[in-house]
Amino acid sequence: MRAIRHLPSASQSWMRMTELPDVYKPPKTCIDAGNDYDVMLWALVLGVTAQTVITAAAVAGSDALAVQAYLISPGMDATA
Repeated sequence: MRAIRHLPSASQSWMRMTELPDVYKPPKTCIDAGNDYDVMLWALVLGVTAQTVITAAAVAGSDALAVQAYLISPGMDATA
């Protein structure tokens, strides 16, 4: 004879939605300037040359959003 398993009630802590984080924070997206494939991919995504991605990452850091902000900043010629 099988034992009867009782399902946990909705009030048990592991079932509560309140334990989820309040705000979803997506993972940071980084550009690896030392990886040719990564640089080519980001060049395609950002619409610039691979050399521009490498230069922008050297100035703005490896965070993709920071590189994108740098590329669209006034005075930056993103097509160079």
